Amino acid sequence: METPTLEQTPGMLVDLTKKFDIFMERFSTPDFQKQEIEQPIEIDEACTYLKEGKDSLYKKSRKGLVPCHKKNGRLYFFKSELLNWIKSGNAKSETEIQDETDNLLSKQ
Repeated sequence: METPTLEQTPGMLVDLTKKFDIFMERFSTPDFQKQEIEQPIEIDEACTYLKEGKDSLYKKSRKGLVPCHKKNGRLYFFKSELLNWIKSGNAKSETEIQDETDNLLSKQ
């Protein structure tokens, strides 16, 4: 980009002001301001949210039946993922998982 001349500066300033106004209009909306980064919850809060016992939730997590994240030996959950999991109703039994695995392996 070339260095603008003194004569070009006013026009560039007008363009920059317009772009800034558009930027502020887009990012000042209530919807944009409401966006927050979702914080993970630990197992106790997940149990309360799901109305599940701790042992039951540990077992489901270990079997991959409930969405969770493991970091440094601890389980973390996101409410949005848990809600989507509840809505999907796609929890598979061990038998279903085993059947799928056998089916996939037999195709190889």
